[in-house]
Amino acid sequence: MKNIDMTAALRQVREAATYTQQQIKMAYGVANDPRYKGGNYDGAVAAIEKIAKGLSKHPDVANILKRTNETVKEDISCPMCEGEKCQCPQGESKEESKEEIEEEIKKLEEHINSLQEQLIELRKND
Repeated sequence: MKNIDMTAALRQVREAATYTQQQIKMAYGVANDPRYKGGNYDGAVAAIEKIAKGLSKHPDVANILKRTNETVKEDISCPMCEGEKCQCPQGESKEESKEEIEEEIKKLEEHINSLQEQLIELRKND
C-alpha cells in the first residue's frame, strides 16, 4: 500500500468532488441575487456553501462571484473640454461601484426634471 501524507489525500478528495449542473446554476442565482451582488461577497459565499461545501471554489462559480462583486472603472470625459488633458474633476478617470454610478444618474435625472419644470414655469409667465 502506498503511503500518502494528509495534504495529498485531501487534494485527491477535493479533485474528486464534483458538483452537478443544478448546483452550479443555483450558485449563479445566488451570485446574481440583488442582496449579494455588488459588494456582499462574504454573504454570497456563505449562501453558496450552504448549497454544497466547497462550491464557491469551483472555477465557474468563483468567476461569477468575482464579476458580480467587482467595481466598474470608467473614463469620464469632460463636456466642457472634451476630455483632452482636462484639469476638471469631471475629466479624471474614476473608479466607482455600479451602485454609486446609478445613484449619480438618479440625482442628475432629478435635476434635469426640476430644470424642465422651471423652464415650463418661465414660459407660462412670459
